[in-house]
Amino acid sequence: MRYSVKSRLLIGAVGALGALAFAAAPASAAPGSFTLAGSGTYSPGLTLAGNPGQTLTYSGSGYGASGTYIGPISCTWTGFDAVGSLSQGTGSFSGTCTTLAGTESVSGNYARSFNAVTIDGRIGPAPFIGSYTARCAWAAGPPPSTSYQQNCTFTVQ
Repeated sequence: MRYSVKSRLLIGAVGALGALAFAAAPASAAPGSFTLAGSGTYSPGLTLAGNPGQTLTYSGSGYGASGTYIGPISCTWTGFDAVGSLSQGTGSFSGTCTTLAGTESVSGNYARSFNAVTIDGRIGPAPFIGSYTARCAWAAGPPPSTSYQQNCTFTVQ
């Protein structure tokens, strides 16, 4: 099969533009994920019937990977639980996550039902940047519970 000079130039130009477009995409746009294992506190303490207005803290560490980073991550945050029972919780939080590349803000909303927690929110500016969702395993002590353990896997879009 013979190609004309114009066809070869066109094919070469399309290939070069495709490579340029790929190279120009921001590295931070790549999806990422990280895991955290840690513990936190509730104040004044979760009860069986519910005690709305709980203040909560969390501190966890783990490992993560994004388009520009592979390494350790640790996060701390404070938040609010509007339900405050051992079987259910809902609320919001904000704090920071620290990697070897720097510190970034994290915020989100969560819903807890028995020992499962779902979280969604935002993280950034880098190396993890964008919206995330998380699934967590959660365990607390007997009521009124003032401490808990939580292990999560975060997926950053």
